[in-house]
Amino acid sequence: MKKFIFLLLISSLFFANCSDGDSHQNFLERYDNSVWEISLVDTIIYEKFHNNKSNPIEEWHKNSDLNCLYYFNFPRIGGEVMEVSNNQLIIRVSNPEDIDDYRLIIFTENDSDINLKVEIFENGISKNIDNYILNRSSFKPQNLQICSNN
Repeated sequence: MKKFIFLLLISSLFFANCSDGDSHQNFLERYDNSVWEISLVDTIIYEKFHNNKSNPIEEWHKNSDLNCLYYFNFPRIGGEVMEVSNNQLIIRVSNPEDIDDYRLIIFTENDSDINLKVEIFENGISKNIDNYILNRSSFKPQNLQICSNN
């Protein structure tokens, strides 16, 4: 009887570890089509992830004074995916006029939230770092009034 219980415990641990389907997915696969938000003083930023390295994120900015949202997508900002790992997405956005001026945008999974680190480089030297926490959002990016002065 002891052997049976021992085998049952071992097999249940084995199946519990094998059933974790997310462990082999990278960041973009796991968060494909999910929307997250950052609440700032007078603006909410919505981030939507896509399992697509040529367009991994879309972004909407909602300013409290406006009845429209500013829209940004990856091709428009000229970003380059530097890394997609199990728990992280790193994007580099270069200044088209000076390649030594750029931003690193780093999304990192952290339990039920996503941490966002934006590091600004001037002449290849880190000048500023901002950190944010993204929370899952119910925002649905459809039938929106997009601001015309992007």
